[in-house]
Amino acid sequence: MKHKFTNAPARPAFNLAEQEEIVRFNWRTRLEHIFLMLSFTALVVTGVPQRFFYTSWGEGMVLLMGGIETVRVVHRLFAAMLVLESVFHIVNIIYSLAKTRRL
Repeated sequence: MKHKFTNAPARPAFNLAEQEEIVRFNWRTRLEHIFLMLSFTALVVTGVPQRFFYTSWGEGMVLLMGGIETVRVVHRLFAAMLVLESVFHIVNIIYSLAKTRRL
């Protein structure tokens, strides 16, 4: 059977069972994104109430999370996670470039 608008042969019907899976991100990149999302969200959740502690909602959120000292410790731990994730990102780039011999 020929294609309606061109003279090329018609393609077979699309079948999901026969399609191969395309992996867009490897496990290192997926792990990196998970840590990035987790650390960024935690930094926002713990940082914004510290910045606006003088407001009623800021003070309430800090107290809800265990007080200012607890919030500061948690904030610093997630900041360290973000720094380590940044180092992991740089190492991952260098590894990928070395693996493909572009370095």
